[in-house]
Amino acid sequence: MTAVALSIFDHIRELRKRIVKSVLVALLGFVVAYVFYDGLIGWLLAPFENAGQAQLIVTSVFEGFVSKMKFCALAGFVGTLPFHVYQLLRFVFPGLSLRERRVILAAAIAGGVLAMLSLVLSYTWLIPFTLSTMTNQDFVPEGVGVLLHFQQNVFYVINMLIYGMLAFQFPIILEVLLFFGWVTRRQLLASSRYVVVGILVVAAIVTPPDVISQCGIAIPLTLLYFLSILVAKIFGWGGE
Repeated sequence: MTAVALSIFDHIRELRKRIVKSVLVALLGFVVAYVFYDGLIGWLLAPFENAGQAQLIVTSVFEGFVSKMKFCALAGFVGTLPFHVYQLLRFVFPGLSLRERRVILAAAIAGGVLAMLSLVLSYTWLIPFTLSTMTNQDFVPEGVGVLLHFQQNVFYVINMLIYGMLAFQFPIILEVLLFFGWVTRRQLLASSRYVVVGILVVAAIVTPPDVISQCGIAIPLTLLYFLSILVAKIFGWGGE
């Protein structure tokens, strides 16, 4: 009983150490984001330059302050996310076998690469296309100006970037499940119709009420779902 108790407390102390390190690094990230706020927010506002005559405005005294604090906190966490993942891996690795460590490490690296790919695609194509389409004369009558709420639309861009990066982790999770045999390719194929419906529902929830944004999330997720099954078949994972 004593050994078990000591082992549990050792785990708690180790977890606390990892959490404290992550919090301190996230705070440092907040400070860095605060210092470079103008450059970072300018990068986020760049897609609006192609959105016709759209102009961003603030509608309350505190909106600029609140938006800056929220943005810096989020940027501080997301920018230091690799460090948080590293701390998590350092915590769980001692309890894993060498094979499990290699698989999870490879999945983490692949997830990072896909997240960066999603960031590039969302920023260079999906977001500018959505903004320009939703604010052009097909939807906004000629002679009518476009005033966009600053906080709402800046965080729309941020949310689209984050949703895209999270969506691109979907195939990594599936491959890990298939590799360990926790699910089979046949099960995934049999459940595909329900998964596609679920993807459409999630896309409708996490995106603004426009078809372009929803398709921009739903279509890649659906393709990645079936691509994951194909890759697993090539490598022989998830067979019965």
